[in-house]
Amino acid sequence: MHRAKRAFTLIELLVVISIIALLIAILLPVLGKARRSAQFMQCIAQLQHFAQASASYTTDNAGIMVHSNWGPNSGGWLYADGKPGSWKSPGSYSNFDQRRAMRKTGKLWKYMGQEGQSYYCPTDEGPFDNDPKFSFATPVRAMTSYQFNGGVTGYGDKGLPPGRIAWAFDELRNDTIIMWECDATTPRTSGGFWNDGGNRADEGLEIRHVDGAPVASIDGSAERIGHEDFYDMALHRGAFSARKPNALWYNPLTKDGH
Repeated sequence: MHRAKRAFTLIELLVVISIIALLIAILLPVLGKARRSAQFMQCIAQLQHFAQASASYTTDNAGIMVHSNWGPNSGGWLYADGKPGSWKSPGSYSNFDQRRAMRKTGKLWKYMGQEGQSYYCPTDEGPFDNDPKFSFATPVRAMTSYQFNGGVTGYGDKGLPPGRIAWAFDELRNDTIIMWECDATTPRTSGGFWNDGGNRADEGLEIRHVDGAPVASIDGSAERIGHEDFYDMALHRGAFSARKPNALWYNPLTKDGH
């Protein structure tokens, strides 16, 4: 006697499909959040790597901080192609590969110990080059997702002792923020905050990471900072409304750190 084989009915099949679809709908946001969290932690780890590289450079150079590349023709952390006084600007090269290769001339390259993977945030998908919206920003955007705080170099002109290219480690606050991921998403950023390797604090912080932004400090550490907290310091708002030095503005020679 043969037993009849039982098959799924159409209704049962639809129920199974509905359950699978429901599970996918539940899991996708969870997986997406986990992925974003992992990318954020990788970005923080990369900035910590830069902070530690900067500390090593400082130790090897009599306590003097690395130049912030404030000014397109200056030699510093990101690029130092050419000779002092005649450094090549990233704009001297016309394409992505040439600009990216300039990083090997930067003062921190040898301390990073790899072939440039840490120079881009894992969430930063460009555009890096050949996009009209980023025509002025293109040179440095092709090289990195990050910017150095120009205050380390006195913004190129302000108050540094004769013959010095940057402040000494022990002349700065111990909570000084030296690097962050620069904002590349707002219209004002396309106006040129990527023309060199150094920025002021009020020139923009990335918004790709929804839970805050990573910053690197002079002590070799990196941490998450809320966007509002960053801009409160950068723009002297809220708890930082008194115009005085803070972790982003720290010129030792001025009352307000600017």
